[in-house]
Amino acid sequence: MTDLTRRAANVFTQTCGLQQGDHLALILPRVPDRKLLQVKASDVFWCLSDPGWILALVGSLIEPWTAGSTVFVHHLPQFDPNVIVQTLFKYPITQCLAAPSVFRMILQQNLT
Repeated sequence: MTDLTRRAANVFTQTCGLQQGDHLALILPRVPDRKLLQVKASDVFWCLSDPGWILALVGSLIEPWTAGSTVFVHHLPQFDPNVIVQTLFKYPITQCLAAPSVFRMILQQNLT
């Protein structure tokens, strides 16, 4: 157990009533999102998340704009993997953020 986790466990034991043997995990953000996504100012970034999800806020506004990159916006009234593939061929999109299931559906498309 790290010293920071040990100190936090001591605080939570007193305030939350944790008993000897209870486990506590303290996870602090170590890698900024910019390092995780590796967004550069030269990137054209497309987030395929629904606008109501937090991923859309982070992936379409905060991360690309703080890196100075361009945000690509496409009006998709309904999810269609064929339209996504055509869009990726047509525009110079260098980064794409989506749920893993979206990438699985794209890989299943016939590209010939």
